[in-house]
Amino acid sequence: MPANGDRGSGVLAGDWYCTSGNCRAHNYGRRMNCIICGGVRDDADARSRGTRSSGWKSGDWMCT
Repeated sequence: MPANGDRGSGVLAGDWYCTSGNCRAHNYGRRMNCIICGGVRDDADARSRGTRSSGWKSGDWMCT
């Protein structure tokens, strides 16, 4: 953790929020089921936000 105590957002590319009921738990991108309620990841929701399992988003580019 930084010296100032700021943890940042903690949300990485590919992470998702559970859409099962009112859960809304933050889950790492590697998970297929919610860590809290066990709900199944909604891959269509992840695609609509432009996230992919590789972490690349539409418009990303690599400096060469």
